Amino acid sequence: MKAYIGTTKYRIAILSILLLFIGSGCSLTRGLKGNEKLVRKITIKGMDKEFVEQALNYVDKQQQPNNAFNLQLYYMFNKKGKKNIGEPPAILDSNLVEFSRLQIQKFIQSKGYLKATVDDSILVKKKKAELRFSVFSNRGPNVQDT
Repeated sequence: MKAYIGTTKYRIAILSILLLFIGSGCSLTRGLKGNEKLVRKITIKGMDKEFVEQALNYVDKQQQPNNAFNLQLYYMFNKKGKKNIGEPPAILDSNLVEFSRLQIQKFIQSKGYLKATVDDSILVKKKKAELRFSVFSNRGPNVQDT
């Protein structure tokens, strides 16, 4: 008996999926209209590394960058709203960026940085956007439970 029975089926399936993706186009921004921008990256600077990962959870879910695979699935199968496969593109919205900035500021203040402020900036290249949040943490008096 062979140890690897049926591996050719998997190879054919993987190759056909790859060819399907290549044939459908590789551009992640092809479904955007007019002046819409796709959020591809979020960076937070000026914060302790232990808090950065937690602070990313406070960015609005509609502004979280897409997984490229899920976005390709969305473009392939969601023609005119027929099916709900993949995840829709994270289109840049300045109101949601401001909301996320305030949420990150509240989060960092809850961690003891009472005088902390957060600034946001948006970098756009072609149709892809990067959100940058800069934290200025003037460590104020630390509130401790007694």
